[in-house]
Parts: sequence; C-alpha cells; structure tokens
Amino acid sequence: MQGLPEKFKGVDADLTFVTMDSVANVAEFTKANSLESLDMTAALSEADARSLGLFISSPWGYEVEAKISSNFAEPGLFVVNPEGKLHIVDVSNAPFARPDLSAIVGGLAFVQGKGYPIRGTA
Repeated sequence: MQGLPEKFKGVDADLTFVTMDSVANVAEFTKANSLESLDMTAALSEADARSLGLFISSPWGYEVEAKISSNFAEPGLFVVNPEGKLHIVDVSNAPFARPDLSAIVGGLAFVQGKGYPIRGTA
C-alpha cells in the first residue's frame, strides 16, 4: 500500500481505505506498518458494509487465532467518477482475491484519457 497515494495522484483520484475494524486497531496497524499517510476510515458498520454489497464473514481459523471476534467485510473496491456514479465495482468473497491497485491506476488512466463509459449497464 505504500506509494499508492502518489500513483493515484497521477490519475486524478483520491484513495481511501475503509474497514469494519476498530479505530484503535487501525491506528495501531498504520503506525506499525508506517502507513500513517494513508486515508484510513475505521468502524464501518456491518449494516453499511452489507448495503455496499460486501460479503460478510465470521471469524474462522486464522482469524480466531488472531483474536478477531466479530464479523468482518471481505474486500471490495469502488471507484466513483467525478459525476458521483460508480464506475468500477470489484467485490470478492475471499481475502486473497483483492484487486491489484497498481493495475487499477492504469485502468483509471485509460478511463480518464479515453472517456471510457461505465460498463455493465445494458
């Protein structure tokens, strides 16, 4: 995640990370990983995560070992264009199927440079 904000500035985009994790855990995580410069928003409610269409999981295996005790959202990516419309949506039900954010930068450059329309609206 380090270096991503600079890449996204090159495509005129703001980058915000949102999590259901607590404010305290996010603060600890960002400090431990030198990510204080990232825009991180914590404490997304489960209801709001569901309204975004995110998959919700219960702790199992590793999460239990890591002392995660509440439901959490699986990864999702939402790109909102300057008109306030969803231009890209990528939602996964598995943590290892996250979108490659570096590749998204190239896609956004293409979208912005070519006036590429929102897809999947037929």
